Amino acid sequence: MANPPPRPSPGAMPPADIGALLRQADAFWRAGRLVEAEQLCRRILGTQRKHPDASHLLGLVAHSAGHLDAAIRHIEDATAHPRAPAPWYANLAEMLRQRGRLQDAERAARKAIALDASYPGALNNLGIILQEVGKFAESRTMLER
Repeated sequence: MANPPPRPSPGAMPPADIGALLRQADAFWRAGRLVEAEQLCRRILGTQRKHPDASHLLGLVAHSAGHLDAAIRHIEDATAHPRAPAPWYANLAEMLRQRGRLQDAERAARKAIALDASYPGALNNLGIILQEVGKFAESRTMLER
């Protein structure tokens, strides 16, 4: 006799619903409707506290709203996930650079490049960070790549 499928935890949201909410939140963010985007991300995180895509998007929303420290926290939550892609680390690197945390920014940019050596955003971000810390030769190499 086969076991019945596991029951979702109370308040859990089916993956299809999460995907739809993420797409809508992304559309709101791109349209500058930051309050609506934030609400949808928080709705997802209310049911799946560690949802990396919702955390990343919430970080982008916070950054767009001028809340740099909150943006960094959300992007750091997203990049803690083992499947975090290069663009997330590149975004984190740029936000950390803006905050003046250049060593952390350099580490995040290098992680992005380790994940995708040809990702232009990571190469550009690392080039700018290296310029700011006075590593001009390496900066030029990254920017030329």
